[in-house]
Amino acid sequence: MTTTGRQEFVTVTSSPARRVRAMVRYAAAAICGGVAVFYLAYFFVVNDREQAAVAHTESMAPVYLLGAALFLVGAVLLLVTDRAVLWAVGAIVPLLAVALYLWNGVHGVWDDPVAGALVSAAQVVLLLLLVSLAVSPPTGVASRS
Repeated sequence: MTTTGRQEFVTVTSSPARRVRAMVRYAAAAICGGVAVFYLAYFFVVNDREQAAVAHTESMAPVYLLGAALFLVGAVLLLVTDRAVLWAVGAIVPLLAVALYLWNGVHGVWDDPVAGALVSAAQVVLLLLLVSLAVSPPTGVASRS
């Protein structure tokens, strides 16, 4: 008996392991999207403050814009694909972001240390989710009858 694409999809997604993995990916995508929005909002706040100041030092605005772009790409990838190698490589981004936050000091990167701590906590959770996705490769596709 030949199965249609819809029947295969139902068979594959009905596996408990596949459902859990999909939920982990969607949770990671939501965190990625939230962090991207945070970085984008912070980019505009920093730009406004720097333009209002007469003299300013090195601008962090491009770093926030780059962070927003990286996390947005990560969110999209988490929604459309499931590749263990991709998640292993992607785990580097939140790891570096948190490491830079800690290296620059809690007060060195963010004007508001609470905001910095919250976004860093979200990135640590994202890192853990990406590592869990990387070390447990996707389960196989259901066999065709």
